[in-house]
Amino acid sequence: MTDVYLFYFSKCLKTLTGMWVWKGQSCLWGLCSLAAGGPQNQQVLVQVSDLRRHGIGVYDISCTFLNHFLKKTEDVVNVYTFLHFSFQEFLAAVFCALKNDSNWMVFDQVGKTWQEIFQQYGKGFSSLTIQFLFGLLHKGKGKAVETTFGRKVSPGLRGELLKWTEKERKDKSSRLQMGPTDLFHYLYEIQEEEHDLASVLICNPNLAELDLSENPLGDTGVKYLCEGLRHSNGKVEKLELWTCRLTGECCQDLCSALYTSEYLRDLDLSDNALGDEGMQVLCEGLKHPSCKPQTLWLAECRLTDACRGALASVLNRNENLTSLDLSGNDLKDFGVQMLYDALIQPICKLQTF
Repeated sequence: MTDVYLFYFSKCLKTLTGMWVWKGQSCLWGLCSLAAGGPQNQQVLVQVSDLRRHGIGVYDISCTFLNHFLKKTEDVVNVYTFLHFSFQEFLAAVFCALKNDSNWMVFDQVGKTWQEIFQQYGKGFSSLTIQFLFGLLHKGKGKAVETTFGRKVSPGLRGELLKWTEKERKDKSSRLQMGPTDLFHYLYEIQEEEHDLASVLICNPNLAELDLSENPLGDTGVKYLCEGLRHSNGKVEKLELWTCRLTGECCQDLCSALYTSEYLRDLDLSDNALGDEGMQVLCEGLKHPSCKPQTLWLAECRLTDACRGALASVLNRNENLTSLDLSGNDLKDFGVQMLYDALIQPICKLQTF
C-alpha cells in the first residue's frame, strides 16, 4: 500500500518544473509536519494560521499542486482539511521516517523522535501510519522517498523500528496494543522476508496452515522459517514449500523443525532440488521418534536410487507416515523394489504411495 501512496505523491511532484519543484518539496515538508501534529492533537481541520506555522504560505493554497492534498471545507471559511485522512497518516509516517535536521526548524515537532511521537499517540495513533512507516523503510524505496520529499530516511531507523516492534509485541501493557493482524501488515510492507517468517510464527502461535509455495525463499529463508517453528511453540499442522528454490542445504534445518514441531502433520517439499544428499539428511529427521508428519510430498525433488536406502529406512522406522509422494523422481526399478520391500514390513503404516 505504501507503494501506491508514494507513487501518487511522486507523480504530483512531477507536475512541477524548475524552481517550483523545490517549492513543491517545501510544501510537502510542511504538510508532513502538519500531518504529524494533527492526530496527536486530534486535529482534522486546519486554519490558515496552522498552515503558516508549518511553512505553507496562504498564497500556496491556491496552487494546483496543493489541491492534490488539501481542500477547503464547505461550512467554514478559510479552513482546510486533507482530501482523505489516509493522506494525513501517510505524511505523518514520512515525517517520522525522514532525517530531522536544521531545515526542519520551522516546524513544531523538531527534536522529537519517532518513538516519542508514537507513544504520545497511544491507542489513538492509527496502525495505518505505522504500516506506512514500515513501507517507507523498505530497502528499495529510499531513492523514491528522497526524490519526492528531498530528504533521506533516517539512518538506522529500519533496525530501530524492528527492535521496537518486537518489544511492543511482548509488552502487554503497551498503549499501542499491537495485534497479530497489524503485525502481518507491517511486515508485509517492509518486506523483511527472511527474519519475518520467524516473527510471524512466534507472534501467531495458533497458526495451523502455512502455504509459502512458489515463493523464492531459498535455503536461507527456510532457515529462519525453521527457527520460528522451533521457538514459537506454535501449532502449524500443514506446511507447503513446493517450488521455493530449495536445495539439500536446507535439509538440516528442516530436520531440526521435524524434531520439535509437535503438531506438524503435512509437509510439501515438491519441485525443489533437494537431491540425494539432502534427502539422506532429511531422512535422519524423519526417523526421529519425535517426528510426527503423516503426509510427505517429495515429487520432482531430483532424487535417484542412490537415496533408496535412506528412504527405505524411514519406512522401516516411522510409524506415523501414511502418505508419501515420490513421483517425478528417477528412482529406477531397483530403488522402487527396495521401497516395496520396506512397504510390506509390519511397522510400515503407509497407505498412499
